[in-house]
Order: sequence, then structure tokens, then C-alpha cells
Amino acid sequence: MNLALSLAAEVDRTVLLIDGDVATGDLSRWMGIYEEPGLADLLVAGKRNTDGLVFETNVDRLEVLPCGRLTENLDELFASEFMDDFMGSLARQSTQRILVVDGPPLLATTEASVLAHHMGQIVMVVEVNKTPQVAVQQAVDQIKDCKNVSVLLNKVTRSEATTRYGYGNGYSYRYRRRKIGNSGPTSSDPGAIPTDDLNQTVPAEEVVTSKLETRI
Repeated sequence: MNLALSLAAEVDRTVLLIDGDVATGDLSRWMGIYEEPGLADLLVAGKRNTDGLVFETNVDRLEVLPCGRLTENLDELFASEFMDDFMGSLARQSTQRILVVDGPPLLATTEASVLAHHMGQIVMVVEVNKTPQVAVQQAVDQIKDCKNVSVLLNKVTRSEATTRYGYGNGYSYRYRRRKIGNSGPTSSDPGAIPTDDLNQTVPAEEVVTSKLETRI
């Protein structure tokens, strides 16, 4: 979520955030659109048209495609040629749009490594002082055939960043979230987006979704 927010704020392009964690749908739950049709429904139906399935938000240039309804043989759907065609069609719809797919944990499901092979770039998020090194190595081994793999250290404090990693830029962008509809948490939770200005903050906005009925 933070990556998509950062891109939408800093890059003059539309960002389509896709919830690829169909098993849990945490992102969709978090935004209150968990029960809406989405990615999994498109794969089952063999449809590329996302009309009526994409939600816009109150964040400029940020759109969301929910995970959709949980289905069997999800790993087979992700590994299918249609999935590759589907992602390609989304990328070709507009050169002014960036696709960001929020996938499941690499060591928790087989779907994650399968999904990774459809991506042009991969950012593996590692929680500082919690994720064991052996788990990181196992996760990297699962996607060793993929190109452009990066590792992002999450939950690094400003003091750790300065003293342990040699740079002083902190995290100061913040946002709030709220439930839309009848599902998803309602509590506020600050997110972190890197910025060059340590004193700059975004007003405490709520990420609100509304369905885009038509797509250009």
C-alpha cells in the first residue's frame, strides 16, 4: 500500500493497485472492498475487461482492483497463460499507468512465487529485527529465477537508519484508513512513505474508495 501511495504522490501517472493475496484479502478487507468481485473472478471467468471492478480512491491517481472471491486451484490460475496475457493487457491499456500487485507472503503460500514470475520488478518486504535471515534466504531462493528483485527493509526506525544503514532520510508521510461498506477494520493506522523532506507531512486523509463504472 505504501509503495502505491508513494508512486501516486510522486510520479505523474495513474497507479493501479491489485490485491493479489486472494487467500486472505487483507488489502481488500482493509479498504472495505473484500466482498467485491475482482482479480480471482476475472481469472476464473477468463475475462480481461475490468469495467465496473476497479475502485477509485480519494488519493489522486490511485485506483484499486480487489482480490475477488477465493477459489480453488488459485496457484494454477496464477500459473496459467491467461494470467500472463491478463497482466500484459493491463499494462498495454495505458503507458501512463503503473501496476502494483500486493502479493501474499512468499513462504506462506505457493501462489506468491507463481505470481512473482508475472512481474517485471519484485520488491520483497522484510521486517527489521523480526524476519530470520534463513527465512529471507528461503524466500529469495523461491524467486531466484525472477529478474529485478529488490529487498525493502520495513519498520526501520530513524535512529536505526542513521546509525546502522548510513543514511538519514526518515519517513514522514502519513495517512489514515477507514472501513468502506460492511467489512474491514476501522481503526486509524499511520503508514510510511519515504520523502526527502523530513518535516513534510500529508494531511491526515482517509483512503476512500468508490467504484469506477467505466474505464477509458
